Amino acid sequence: MAGILTEYFEKTVVDFLYRDNQFISKLKNMNMHLTGKVIHIPQYQNEITVVKNASITLTKDADTATEADFTYVIDDYSMDKPLVVQDIDELQTSYNKMDSVFRNTAKQFAEFIANEILSILIAQGEANSVIVPTSGAVGVDNGADGIADFNVMTYADVLEAKKQMDLQDVSGEGRVLLVDPIMYHELISDELVIKYINRGTDTITNANVEMLAGFQIMTRSTVGESSSGNARIAFCFVSNEVIIADQKPVVYVSVKDTTWLGDAVRLRQALGATNPRADGKNVLIIRQAV
Repeated sequence: MAGILTEYFEKTVVDFLYRDNQFISKLKNMNMHLTGKVIHIPQYQNEITVVKNASITLTKDADTATEADFTYVIDDYSMDKPLVVQDIDELQTSYNKMDSVFRNTAKQFAEFIANEILSILIAQGEANSVIVPTSGAVGVDNGADGIADFNVMTYADVLEAKKQMDLQDVSGEGRVLLVDPIMYHELISDELVIKYINRGTDTITNANVEMLAGFQIMTRSTVGESSSGNARIAFCFVSNEVIIADQKPVVYVSVKDTTWLGDAVRLRQALGATNPRADGKNVLIIRQAV
């Protein structure tokens, strides 16, 4: 009956991963390019010369396409120790019983993976992409540690992020700004944003700011913090340009396991996300500054 448990975890982990972390649904799924744990995307890198009103003949030379493969190895996530229950067969007779016992495990598993995906993308952004510092007045205890004081996030910072992405000549469609509750509250407290809310200039629904300066605003309980301090980070990216690939969750069940004195259940999933552009474009960081 392990198949029933596998079906439960496949559905539940995916539900938690995508429903509770909506930014993941904005990433471009590249499973069609996934072999084992390696994403392989052929990319042709030839420089071309464009001429106007050329006279093209059949004897014209042709360039041979030069392939520069993009490869990325996705990560493997697993529970460090199994969850032990006393009668796995009995649990699998009822979806409600399985949900009662395993729901929190599935949620924690999915949340860990989502946090890791975000931390990897943010680390890439800090290393390779444009960083916009917050420019508002100094806040109180608004750092990631709840103690440090940083400049608050403002509408001007969002506009600067837009300008930088415009200068990079990346798509204006599908831009997303992911913020945590602290930075979101700072942003919607900005007088300019309040004016826009009152005027209905940007997209506002039920007093929630959903769109600013061309960015879809998404919130999450945590987004990230700087690798060099306690500064919070807001993450900007172009959807369908940052990529993700995954395998289905795998469930290992050891019935009457003599080591664990019960039926041992362990989860495993391979999944990874990355910005495929080495120049860091399509991703941008807004980081608290002092």
